[in-house]
Amino acid sequence: MKMLNRLAIILLVTLVSFSQIQAQPFTGKVLYLTTDAQLAGTDDAYIVAKLTSWGLTVDIKSIAGFKTTSAPVPTNDELKQYKFAFVSEYCGSGDGARFRGATGTTWTGGWLNIPVISTDNWFAKVGTFGFVVSSSNSATTYGNVCLNGFTPSAGNINGSGKVKIVDQSNHILAGGLASGAEIDLATATTEATGAIINFSVPTITPIIPIATVTEDATGTQLVAYGVEKGTATFKSTGGTIDPTLKTSARIAIIGIAGQALGTVTNDGFKLILGAVKWVMDPTSDVEKTDELPTEYTLEQNYPNPFNPTTKITFSLPKDGMTSLSVYNLLGEKVASLVNEELQAGAHSYSFDASQLSSGIYFYKLDSDQVSLTKKMMLIK
Repeated sequence: MKMLNRLAIILLVTLVSFSQIQAQPFTGKVLYLTTDAQLAGTDDAYIVAKLTSWGLTVDIKSIAGFKTTSAPVPTNDELKQYKFAFVSEYCGSGDGARFRGATGTTWTGGWLNIPVISTDNWFAKVGTFGFVVSSSNSATTYGNVCLNGFTPSAGNINGSGKVKIVDQSNHILAGGLASGAEIDLATATTEATGAIINFSVPTITPIIPIATVTEDATGTQLVAYGVEKGTATFKSTGGTIDPTLKTSARIAIIGIAGQALGTVTNDGFKLILGAVKWVMDPTSDVEKTDELPTEYTLEQNYPNPFNPTTKITFSLPKDGMTSLSVYNLLGEKVASLVNEELQAGAHSYSFDASQLSSGIYFYKLDSDQVSLTKKMMLIK
């Protein structure tokens, strides 16, 4: 009997240990940045607790060192101990300027070499990350979505607080959420104007779109998206994209108001988990799954219209010789994006039309005697 009891205890301990391993998929340290006033805040603590439950060690620090002030900016040598930086929405929209080497209006040397996950879309403005050329919030640049019934401040909008998943490539950033799903990222907010999520309309390319404001008919008000390493950004208001100011690591944004972080939903954490996976693994793009597509699909390119790059996504139910080509209105082939044997699954390719003139173009997918065509518009 004693021997059986010992075996039962060993088995129980083994099962518990195994479950803990499964619940903690990551290792390493994370730099969590918030304001001085929120270093012990309960909203940020809710996110920190989730990151910790995933096996990460979290250092909570003030954003002060990343502001355009006299505070010493962390060096790349100091930051290399961290897997990524997580920026709370409580931080001011200009607090992260030093992530890309800015001191006041002077750029001293490019982006810091650390991946970033931010819950603040206002960081997209030209004075901070430089994904949007403007420094003023509006429905066409960046802003907050305030719950219906509240009066939003200037430049912000009202809405249900829901987002719509627009990813069609099973990208890891989508956290396994289905394209077209309308979800809540958070359930409540204590912000005075009812702000619960935030968005931006980035005009750098390429962008990996994941979720938009549900009420946005244009599909441009992105709440969640990714920016790849090596993407050029804006340097000054009203200026052009500066090829010398390229991101040094991946950046994922999931716009959730600071006062709503304590009510993040399971779906919200799915997006955050997807972001963690993506920024920590430089080779990951498509969410790994055992389920293969059941049919051939060719998605609408994004963005569309575009200038000069856009992303084309398609799915194959089985392996096969595949070609993806672009044609002009005369039926002339102007680009061949792929012409090779591809495995079954979702595939995405970037199309650069910088050498083409404005107009309507067609992109055509051919695989296993299946041919699919869609139209896109280049506007320069």
